[in-house]
Amino acid sequence: MVVAHALPPAGHYSGGVASDGPDRGRVSVVSTGTHYGTHTRAVYFRTTPRHASVSGFVCPAAGAPPVMKVLVIEDDPTVGNFVRRGLEEQRWGVQLVADGEEGERLATSDAYDVVILDMRLPGKSGMDVLNSLRARGFERPVLVLTAQDAVDAKVNALRAGADDYVTKPFAFEELLARVEALARRPRAMASPALRIADLELNRDTREVHRAGELIELTPKEYAVLEYLMRHQGRVMSRTLITEYAWGYHFDPGTNIVDVVINHLRKKIDAKHERKLITTVRGVGYVVKG
Repeated sequence: MVVAHALPPAGHYSGGVASDGPDRGRVSVVSTGTHYGTHTRAVYFRTTPRHASVSGFVCPAAGAPPVMKVLVIEDDPTVGNFVRRGLEEQRWGVQLVADGEEGERLATSDAYDVVILDMRLPGKSGMDVLNSLRARGFERPVLVLTAQDAVDAKVNALRAGADDYVTKPFAFEELLARVEALARRPRAMASPALRIADLELNRDTREVHRAGELIELTPKEYAVLEYLMRHQGRVMSRTLITEYAWGYHFDPGTNIVDVVINHLRKKIDAKHERKLITTVRGVGYVVKG
């Protein structure tokens, strides 16, 4: 039996499921327990405005392109759909599947930034999926989301290649923060060179060239440009850029990202008809050819 509850601002619980309207609900905690003698799984969520901020991430206006892509492999439709909805409210592109074999196929056939993986899945267990992905050279981050809270289960999953491990019940705010942290991790690169159109960045020499011309950048300008080029074609929020280039303790209310982007535009795009750095209003920035 599955029961969904809301967490109103007043602090008391009331039954209901968030709507698709302007006050769409967000999962806060998923837990299990006994209700009138029947084993139940209760899904609690807070109702928050659609454009509210969670963990410092400001949701942009509807219709903006996804910031990141996440694959959720979860067979419980209640948990899976609430996780999907919460991530989509942060403008993440989410694909939800309930079968281990299908989840593995999708993980290797599309460029997801993070995979959220349940352990108890039909078709193929989460552990088998994880082992198979890592054996095939799959390098993207995998976060295990499961009710298995035993220490040996956590150790086995982490040693098998999981990057993080979250147990149910869970707070959605924590899950979101962990997914964001995994998405910020640099991916393994076969080549030190990043290229977009006639723009080239060499990670070994830390040199940047546009149309063969050397471009002098400050350390922060280089860090921001490298981050955007590693995620070429993806819109990166100001929050993610700030935390990558300046760290968690930098004031998130500053406009330093916009200042650095303006400097990069002058150095990289000003002399060229083809502009590579684009602003997505209300979301962030993207570098694409």
